[in-house]
This record gives sequence, structure tokens and C-alpha cells, in this order.
Amino acid sequence: MLPLFDALYQVNFDGDLTAYLQPEEREDYQMASRHQREAARELTQVLTGRERTLLETLLRNQEETREEEDRLSFRRGLMLGLKLGALGGR
Repeated sequence: MLPLFDALYQVNFDGDLTAYLQPEEREDYQMASRHQREAARELTQVLTGRERTLLETLLRNQEETREEEDRLSFRRGLMLGLKLGALGGR
């Protein structure tokens, strides 16, 4: 069943979360994302050696975790939608 969820996720989600936000939320989300990217870039430029390697590892791990959380949220929403659809059909 997981490959089906993954296939639906890939078809439905193009990586742009702003489509799911209210207009007033978009600006906040985009600003927070921009600040996060800028802070990561600044830290990467300032740090050297082991500290830089640790930061890069942390950023990669955070991105992987975020991707998995996105998939899980999608699956949870899909299951909720299917359950609500089944209840509405009664």
C-alpha cells in the first residue's frame, strides 16, 4: 500500500506549499523560509572544518526529516479524506 501513497504524493505535490496557505499566511511562510535559507548560508560561510561539516549534516538531516513529515502528513490527510468520503456515502 505504501507505493500507492507515494505515487499519489508524487502526482499531487509539486513542492510548493504556498498553494495550501491563505494569502495572509503566504508572506509569513515565504519570509520565514527566506530567513532560514539566509541564516544557513551565513553560517556555512562563517564556519570552517568540523563545525561546518556538522552544520551541513544537520541541514541535510533536517531536510530529510521534513520530506518524511510531508509524506506522512499527506498520507494522514488522504486517509482522513477517504474516511470522510466513506461516511458521507452512507
